[in-house]
Amino acid sequence: MDQMDDNSLRYELESRGQDIGPIVDSTRELYRRLLKRLLEEEMDRLMGDEESPLDAIDGDDDQTRDESDHQKEKTDVKYEKSSSRSKFLVFLLTLFLCVVFAYFVKSVKK
Repeated sequence: MDQMDDNSLRYELESRGQDIGPIVDSTRELYRRLLKRLLEEEMDRLMGDEESPLDAIDGDDDQTRDESDHQKEKTDVKYEKSSSRSKFLVFLLTLFLCVVFAYFVKSVKK
């Protein structure tokens, strides 16, 4: 990741939903750490609750799991909000299409 050029770094962050500013000497390391954290979170989500080899060696499993559980709860809340927004948008779109269809049928009958 240290060898990643600025364009690749920007692409990777934006593809993960991050709205970032200019990448300059003073922000480059911050964005690299952000990308690293995002990649680790993605891996955690993909791996599920499996214990990593580093956790087994570290011996700090309880704290790590507590932090991981807390992060998952925050993520779940974010997905729930996103899901309810999506359902609401689908509802509005369906309602709009019904109104348009009713108007179309009414105009065809004339």
